[in-house]
Amino acid sequence: MDHADILALQADGSYTWLLCTDGKRLLVSRNLRYLSTALPSSLFFRSHRKHLINLGQVAELLNHGGCRVRMKGGLELPVARSCRSALVEALGQV
Repeated sequence: MDHADILALQADGSYTWLLCTDGKRLLVSRNLRYLSTALPSSLFFRSHRKHLINLGQVAELLNHGGCRVRMKGGLELPVARSCRSALVEALGQV
């Protein structure tokens, strides 16, 4: 699978869901911490303790009801307050 086909990754205990651009969800038997070090940091950003997002798939940063990110497929994911400024900086480099 190509990195561009991944919208985001979502932690689920010792497993991780890959959320794909075509709407599919794939379950991987690796935790999010492992995958966050295995995937290129220039393309993926840990926006929350449960989410790793593909920076190339971000449509917009939302600030209503807490900080959230809307992905190109319409999926909205939370962004931790402590990660917001780093995310804005990372999006500026994409």
